[in-house]
Amino acid sequence: MSEKQVICEHDGDAWYRKAGGSHEYAVADDGVVIHLIADVDNVDRAVLRKAAEAVHRPDNAELAALLPTTKGAGT
Repeated sequence: MSEKQVICEHDGDAWYRKAGGSHEYAVADDGVVIHLIADVDNVDRAVLRKAAEAVHRPDNAELAALLPTTKGAGT
């Protein structure tokens, strides 16, 4: 059994969890749960919450900007 205290609470549309030296937000988005995890000494809860509020599945334009091109692949 772990001796670390675990805190889990509903926070708006997300869940906040803190255990030991890390904390996280879990956000449900269209059938997918996205976890944002950070070290409590490096990222405070307000910053982590702001990131949780902004998280989303990328649209086609965002994916095109993020993913490498396939120029010349398969030719």
